[in-house]
Amino acid sequence: MRNRTLLVLELIHNPHPDSLVIQELATHGTNCDQPLATLSRVDFLTILKQFEDGILTGSDLKAWATRLLGRRDMDFEFGKEGAVEEALSWLVYEEIHDWTKNHLCQHIEAMLERRSHDRDST
Repeated sequence: MRNRTLLVLELIHNPHPDSLVIQELATHGTNCDQPLATLSRVDFLTILKQFEDGILTGSDLKAWATRLLGRRDMDFEFGKEGAVEEALSWLVYEEIHDWTKNHLCQHIEAMLERRSHDRDST
């Protein structure tokens, strides 16, 4: 069995994880005493860029966000209820197929930018 931290990092960085990664993580559950990895703003924007470039579909993007949201073995840059978690939640619950690709990307980028500036100014 692979290291759990590496498996969580694989979920963060790979929007198309191997089914074995998902199966191995399922044996651990989502609870953990402390976060094993952090989803950063840069990680999020990297995945968003793949969507923007047509490498990922809207369904791929939503599936990636859904796999990550609610995991207790990972953390978010800017903390719980911060910009990264907010953007991830927004992707999961918003009907992203109703948005054009450019508007969706601009909205998320603005959300991440605004919230990171809010944090920096406090």
